[in-house]
Amino acid sequence: MPTTVKIIVDVHEDDSGIDKSLKLLEMPIEVRSLVTGDVVLNYGGYTVGIEIKRFNDFQNSLYTGRLHDQMCRLTD
Repeated sequence: MPTTVKIIVDVHEDDSGIDKSLKLLEMPIEVRSLVTGDVVLNYGGYTVGIEIKRFNDFQNSLYTGRLHDQMCRLTD
């Protein structure tokens, strides 16, 4: 029996279009509030958190130190 991918998209990511793109690909997604990250993938016993960054947000996160905090929370 093949393992299915569970995709959870943060409710605040509607402006990024990631949920709409995944739905167009007919990927089953769940939209809900996530504590950390913008997308979470569960597959075969593994969980991967993804933080989506646009250039300005990435640059701002570097200068404020928020990027390091986000990376630490994703690894936890």
